Amino acid sequence: MKVLALVLAALALCLAITAHVDAAAVPPQSSVEDRVSQLEGILHGLSRQVMLQQFFLEEKTRSDGNSGLKTTRLTKDGTRNYYQPSIISRSYLAMHDHANYDRTVGMGELNPVMNGIEFRTRHNDYKLRMPSTTSGDFHAYENVPFPEVPPSVKAKRTVQVCFLF
Repeated sequence: MKVLALVLAALALCLAITAHVDAAAVPPQSSVEDRVSQLEGILHGLSRQVMLQQFFLEEKTRSDGNSGLKTTRLTKDGTRNYYQPSIISRSYLAMHDHANYDRTVGMGELNPVMNGIEFRTRHNDYKLRMPSTTSGDFHAYENVPFPEVPPSVKAKRTVQVCFLF
């Protein structure tokens, strides 16, 4: 019901604006098709503005005073907007590994809300490090140690390779 009212308001606004369009904008010898095309363009612009304004208002209402995650970096679309993944797709929160960088893990861009404050992050890649256990220096750190290889794995003569794709 709200959408219909907004569309009707946009149409009325479109008609009001076109009634006052500058005479220089439309050449005197323009055809009816040209005039209709111009009106369609104006209506398209106004409709888009109304939809974006409604989208902004709904997003602001959803995030005011709450905490949560609105969006993450997406790597695929759907044929309809409701087929597109939101925060879980091939990974949770766009988390990924970096096999080409030692001890580096990553997390894609986020749009979180914390206690009603909305913000966006850039691409988040970070090293697996922890505070130093041997030094008291400011910002001293050391790499997170890798776990030991289990004896059951060490006892194997070969490792079977399995591809999931």
